[in-house]
Amino acid sequence: MGVFNLVALALFAVGSFANENNPTNDEIFWGAKKWVVLVAGSDGWSNYRHQADICHAYQIIRSNGIPAENIITMMVDDIANNPRNPTPGKIINKPNGTDVYEGVVIDYKGKDVNKSNFLKIITGDKKGMESIGSGKVVKGGRHDRIFINFVDHGTTGILGFPDDYLYADELNNAFISMRGNGTYKKMLLYIEACRAGSMFDGILAEDTDILSVTASGPRESSYGCYCGSQSGPYKTCLGDLFSVTWMEDLDMPTSGREARRRSVFNDFREVRTNVTKSNVMIYGDFETGKEKLSSFIGYHGNDDSQAVRSNGIDIKATVSSRDVHESEVQYQLAHDKLSLPESLKLSAELRKNNKVI
Repeated sequence: MGVFNLVALALFAVGSFANENNPTNDEIFWGAKKWVVLVAGSDGWSNYRHQADICHAYQIIRSNGIPAENIITMMVDDIANNPRNPTPGKIINKPNGTDVYEGVVIDYKGKDVNKSNFLKIITGDKKGMESIGSGKVVKGGRHDRIFINFVDHGTTGILGFPDDYLYADELNNAFISMRGNGTYKKMLLYIEACRAGSMFDGILAEDTDILSVTASGPRESSYGCYCGSQSGPYKTCLGDLFSVTWMEDLDMPTSGREARRRSVFNDFREVRTNVTKSNVMIYGDFETGKEKLSSFIGYHGNDDSQAVRSNGIDIKATVSSRDVHESEVQYQLAHDKLSLPESLKLSAELRKNNKVI
């Protein structure tokens, strides 16, 4: 048998092993890594849902076997111990849900959550992040896969941070730089924001090995969920509809084999079907959609291939993300036993908010 045939046979054998046991050929031959960047780009109690989403995502990623050193988390961290939190030190992402805050390692908090740091993190600018937070950046290589989950407010061509804005061209330029430096093989983005599609529509090229899944199209709102009476004493939305949908679907019991083999497109179709308030969209390199979702976020599953899947609370009270604060104030006025000064203060806050809108 010739040397070429022998090598080809070895590659086939390793490829078969990888398909059955999750590691890719790159992971076996080159020690490739999975990198995860989780960002909640807002602050304040009215944006509770954003940090709740990111904490939930962290729990899923860790339970899927991604090592903590490969996860980079940005969130202001002003929710868990907020004076308005009825369960101090805890964050939930659904009614009567478990605490998703416990164990979350936050690399960048408070003022460190900004556009400049985010761009340095994803482009691997280690020197630029010295003495800031944990200093962790994506130290990617040409065989690595990157998953970015960004949750916040947005408008046309913009994603928000507490004190500044990330523009579509800045994000795209970062991707071009990353591709030029060989810092990834494939990249997957899940973006939760109003008009999230405008960050990529006509901008993200199809030959970048990057696929972006967005909560909304270029001209529509995303939606908060578990709002109003479903939020109970929290009196604000506990999650975002797109984020909660993809995460609760992954939370359902399933077989390890099914979890391992599920493609990005499989996940997209499931989420798109179940998010009916906005149009879940995809942009970029569709070939990346054929990749296994587990090749970006790992997998977790039972050995029982007949595992029963249950969705828990199916009907979610939703509010347009642009109206969450107004809805929160109206709910307080209607249901809370407020003193006259408190009622007048909230009414004034509501009028001011409506003028801004």
